[in-house]
Amino acid sequence: MPEDARAQAEGRDTLFLLREGRLEKVYGGVGPIFALEWSPEGLFFLGHAFERGGGTEARLYHLRGGEARVLLEGSLQNSLNSDLRYGQHPQGPRWGEDGVYVVRTEAGRARLYRVGLDGKAEALTEEGSVLAFALTERGLFLLKEDFTHPARLEGPLGTFDPNAGVLDLAEPLYTEWTSPEGHKVPGWVLLPEGEGPHPVILYIHGGPHTAFGAAPMLELQLFRRAGYAVAFSNPRGSTGYGQDFALLEGEWGERDERDLMGFLDHVLAHFPLDPKRVGVAGGSYGGYMTNWLTARYPERFKAAVTDRSICNWLSFFGASDIGPRFTYLELKAKPWERPEVLWEKSPLRLVHRVRTPTLVVHSEQDHRCPIDQGETWYTALFHLGVKTAFFRVPEEGHELSRSGRPDRRLARLRAYLDWWRENL
Repeated sequence: MPEDARAQAEGRDTLFLLREGRLEKVYGGVGPIFALEWSPEGLFFLGHAFERGGGTEARLYHLRGGEARVLLEGSLQNSLNSDLRYGQHPQGPRWGEDGVYVVRTEAGRARLYRVGLDGKAEALTEEGSVLAFALTERGLFLLKEDFTHPARLEGPLGTFDPNAGVLDLAEPLYTEWTSPEGHKVPGWVLLPEGEGPHPVILYIHGGPHTAFGAAPMLELQLFRRAGYAVAFSNPRGSTGYGQDFALLEGEWGERDERDLMGFLDHVLAHFPLDPKRVGVAGGSYGGYMTNWLTARYPERFKAAVTDRSICNWLSFFGASDIGPRFTYLELKAKPWERPEVLWEKSPLRLVHRVRTPTLVVHSEQDHRCPIDQGETWYTALFHLGVKTAFFRVPEEGHELSRSGRPDRRLARLRAYLDWWRENL
């Protein structure tokens, strides 16, 4: 493979300067470079060098005079999960006369920061989360969201909320579990109407390097309206709590499992929930962990929905659009070097332990978590005699729950509700 093609496949970008018809390398060759912003003070961009594997947080660089300086580090984007938006939003860096502006996710909120050339950073927002911003002659405009509101426009002309009075969403209750290792696992509980004890769904976010927080999730609100409590948290691997917290390097199904199960025990002890009616669900990485937890705790969950999941790292490596790079960064293994590591971390290895009725949801055009992952999990459960069903969606990809055709999105949610009613 040519070196430039190999570098691209491995995510090692390079920044060049075109000078008098010739390309001069000025930075890079070690990791991703993205979100470039030119200014009179030089070039700003985001990047890193994979120093901490797939969980490496971004840095805001300032390149001038051939030297790239780091001004800010962290989850430099809105990395919060939501099913009410999709695609790219302008989150910086953007140059202004008083500094460079960028969005940073911190502890369940995406805040707008202004950073000076000396590296001094000032948070400009506190409540809610910033989804996008624009610097104009009239001033600063923001698109902001929170748990109960989709994006609304705020700026010098006032606030414009196109969904005002349309949605009636419940505010989740914040709680946190302190682990024996000393770190806190933050999370929330949505409680349905009535006294309880309520059936509860442990819902796991994707990524794993994303987070739950002040951003709307209609899916979870729908489950609450149907009579189910929903418990959701940010276990280790999640963004917004520092570099060490974001790491899962080689420990999928270990650090995260301890945090998820500890948080589940915590909410069962502190909220009016029924420990005999616990469901588990999630998509992408959340689907992987749904598979993993139902195999590791065969008697714990009454029902499960695994969505666009991973069950076999050995096949994922070559079939996923991010397979080689993602697998190596997260598990530090390749099929021809350490296949035993990839098999050790594959839920398929433990599928014979599963007893939980499981709905498998997968889209045919999913190139991130290819459909063979769902097909394999379903087939194994079927042959083992576990109650299972396959909800197969044509002409859709990995983003079905966020950007799929509306009737297919509705059909997916109905399949979830039918499965919860029947089994939970």
